[in-house]
Amino acid sequence: MRIELERFVEEMERILKENDYKGGWKKTDNDFLIKKLIEEFAEYFVVLENPTWTGLNVIREFVNQFNYASGHYPNDKKVQRKELVDIANICMMLHDNTDKI
Repeated sequence: MRIELERFVEEMERILKENDYKGGWKKTDNDFLIKKLIEEFAEYFVVLENPTWTGLNVIREFVNQFNYASGHYPNDKKVQRKELVDIANICMMLHDNTDKI
């Protein structure tokens, strides 16, 4: 396995373990997971210093609507990585629950 992938998967597992108390995703409604994916994607864009993606206005509107910016600091690489792992974990959950979609 590539070292970059190994480190990423290890971080995914660490975050999943931190959230084990929530009971997992197998019985979680995929609509909820899709909403969480969009939220995590928005949170990631909050912590970018100078994002230039053309669809960013849509993300900014979503962020402003739900006030996700609180507690996040622009250009914080640690927070950026955490948000990316959150996105990956939710994608994995949806992938695992594909039969329910």
